Order: sequence, then C-alpha cells, then structure tokens
Amino acid sequence: MLLVVLADATVGTLVPPTEISAGILTAMFGAPFFIFILTTSGKAKHS
Repeated sequence: MLLVVLADATVGTLVPPTEISAGILTAMFGAPFFIFILTTSGKAKHS
C-alpha cells in the first residue's frame, strides 16, 4: 500500500502536466524485483 502511495506521489511530482498511472511506476520497480526473487530463490533451494 505504501509503495503505491509513494509511486503516485512520485509520478505526480515528476511529470506534473501529464497523468501517468502509478501502476506503471510500480511495475517498473516490481517486475525486476520479482525476477530477482525468482532467480535467487531457485538457486538457494538447489545449493
């Protein structure tokens, strides 16, 4: 919840004249983090 609120505030501050969805900024940070978790958790189980 806090991540979405911060993303919405950041998007509103960075590009004031346009309205960009907070989901876009959240996905930009969330997708690489999710991939990182998937790749590292698979290696930890097999070691």
